Amino acid sequence: MKNRRYAEREFAYSEYYSCHRVFTRDDRHVGKSPILMVRTGGWKLNYQSWSRSELFDLRKDPDEFRNCIDDCGNAGIAKELTAIAQRMFAV
Repeated sequence: MKNRRYAEREFAYSEYYSCHRVFTRDDRHVGKSPILMVRTGGWKLNYQSWSRSELFDLRKDPDEFRNCIDDCGNAGIAKELTAIAQRMFAV
């Protein structure tokens, strides 16, 4: 807009804090640390320090039906996105 070149972001990051009766009917996540989301290219990580995280390959699974966090070929990407989530939350 000001004759500047577009610089693609390295990642997108967000935090989700559970609210009463919003995330689950029994409020089992209320009061816990937030869910941290990191997205890079075709990958999305929902990091939960208190539970199993979720990793989605958005190119193959754009609707996020299959958590591929335990696929041995994805260990590197899961570790990289987890490090970003932890670094951003500490800021």
